[in-house]
Amino acid sequence: MSQPTRKIAAIHQPGYLPWPGFFHKIFLSDVFILLDHVSIARQNFTARVPVRTHSGQKYLRVPLRKHHPSTCIKDVYPADEDWVPSHLGMLRFYHKSPFFKQYFPWVEDLLLRINHSEDLASINSFLIIEICQLLKIETPILRSSLMHPQEKSAALMIELSKKAEATIYFSGTRAKNYQDSALFQEHGLDLVYQRFFEYMESQPYPQAQGEFMNGLTILDTIFNLGVEGTRELLSGYAEKYPIL
Repeated sequence: MSQPTRKIAAIHQPGYLPWPGFFHKIFLSDVFILLDHVSIARQNFTARVPVRTHSGQKYLRVPLRKHHPSTCIKDVYPADEDWVPSHLGMLRFYHKSPFFKQYFPWVEDLLLRINHSEDLASINSFLIIEICQLLKIETPILRSSLMHPQEKSAALMIELSKKAEATIYFSGTRAKNYQDSALFQEHGLDLVYQRFFEYMESQPYPQAQGEFMNGLTILDTIFNLGVEGTRELLSGYAEKYPIL
């Protein structure tokens, strides 16, 4: 008797130039869902991402128009100002990284192509998809707002995973506070937690700017490791933490 086909789903709010762990979720999944219909939270990474600077870790921040904290991510818009040049200026700090000269022109072109009239979710989705193409990650990427979900919290993750016909939900560790593996099992889903931050701590990559800092933008990884090195970093996770 043949075994049922395994299908991994991962879900995350669309971050701005997010860290390698975000792309690892996409890399390891069979389908990835951008959670763009939920409220934008304070102090999250939908409009900011940490980078290295001369004075340590700082954030690239997308200035936003005034909005209520309960506004959906897809209904939040960047402020009417030209913030891209300042982001590019901060990223030039990486000029000593081995792959900076190769990939900075690509990053510059990418950021200059941003349509400032679009909502934050669309801008982030565009950047995420372009970075996936650079890294040769072919996982289908969906947007939750087009899937018309009804549930909230852990039930929402189950609903979206089932809509995607997944058998495994690959979750971030912060969700342990509100997720019950038994509830996922009741709906035919195995719940597996990602341990990428821990993986990176045990296997830091060389950063030309100094001692290893975990959790920085994927651009830090690309500038220091290149595309092939970044792919090797993402693929090496499964050897240490195999999925079911």
